[in-house]
Amino acid sequence: MSWLPLSFGAPAILPGLLLLPVIWWLLRLTPPRPQLELFPPLRILARVVRREETPHQSPWWLTLLRLLMAALVILALAEPVYNPRDRITTGGNALALVMDNGWASAADWDRRVATAARFIDEASDTGVPVVLAFTAEPLNAEIGPFDANTARDRLNAVKPQPVPPNRPAVYARVANALESVPGASVAILTDGLAEPQDRQAFERLLRSGASSVVWVEPASLPMLGLRTAENNASSFTVSAVRVPGDPTPAVTTVGAFDDRGRRIADATLTFGPAEAQATAEFDVPFELRND
Repeated sequence: MSWLPLSFGAPAILPGLLLLPVIWWLLRLTPPRPQLELFPPLRILARVVRREETPHQSPWWLTLLRLLMAALVILALAEPVYNPRDRITTGGNALALVMDNGWASAADWDRRVATAARFIDEASDTGVPVVLAFTAEPLNAEIGPFDANTARDRLNAVKPQPVPPNRPAVYARVANALESVPGASVAILTDGLAEPQDRQAFERLLRSGASSVVWVEPASLPMLGLRTAENNASSFTVSAVRVPGDPTPAVTTVGAFDDRGRRIADATLTFGPAEAQATAEFDVPFELRND
């Protein structure tokens, strides 16, 4: 439950604020102040005039202070959170988190892990199990369901792999795992690259009875492709391309390797704002170029 920048983890406690008028009425009454009496002879006691005593009222400031304290206790029990982050899942009996970790996900892997950690944190808050699968891991890798702490440890242990994702097989495994927890929320963290069998794999996952699906993909693909490599008389030149229309300048280093895998030279590719093509020149002795 959220009110502007304030959220409550236990909003069911808040109706207790309606009891404040009752508390105010009770606090207005205080027992009569004790009267100090010496113990005289019984004859003197018999002459004491008995008066009907009425309770004294508490001072208004004391009543207000007590009401404020009661209200603060109720608000504290409601677990207030200042400026909470918007939830990125819509609830469910479980969370199925499917994450690409192929070669294309390496560039922004830390950001992907941070996003996945937010999903797992929300699952921890609601106490639901987590099915966690990676599309470039071996098909016999354990996918859960895990508790939130185990899923978090698993997330931190996995790294991107230099292979393409195998979405059809992994999506099918996740769909089978969700048969035991129908009504789960599904979150898919994709690398932004489409594969030929993605549609069939995704439809198989949707048939698992998911209550909601969240699709997360990068806003842009920070990838480069080498177009040409020319061995000129004075230098060795390569040209590269990136996604057209990217307004961000970029500088990256490319390396040249010989036939034994040894790095023999480096060059810098520089893309200006909105430039889609760049050229780099290797300063390599002519004798090494044929290696």
